[in-house]
Amino acid sequence: MRIELLDQWGDAARKLPGKAQGRRYPGRMRARAVQLAAAARAAGVRQAEVCRRLGIPDVTLSKWMRRVDLVPVEVIAEESPVRLSIGIGHAEVSLDQVAQLLGVRR
Repeated sequence: MRIELLDQWGDAARKLPGKAQGRRYPGRMRARAVQLAAAARAAGVRQAEVCRRLGIPDVTLSKWMRRVDLVPVEVIAEESPVRLSIGIGHAEVSLDQVAQLLGVRR
């Protein structure tokens, strides 16, 4: 891990428009900071030193690093009948029947 990379990131961050507090960092920049911080931590650099060199608060880096640990999941609801209203009547059909009618595979 080259510690100068942390300083370079910090220099680039200071050049972003906007005031220091409440500044929004682009997603790619946040991802790069997390990558650099993880490499620095693996090399034995304390998080306080990493944050100082990056020029961001410890809590900000911690929050960014927690977000990386999250794994996206797809929530699938239990199958239940779908009620279709047609005119004044209604019919109950399964999601498989709707998918079949639309030509979609589930």
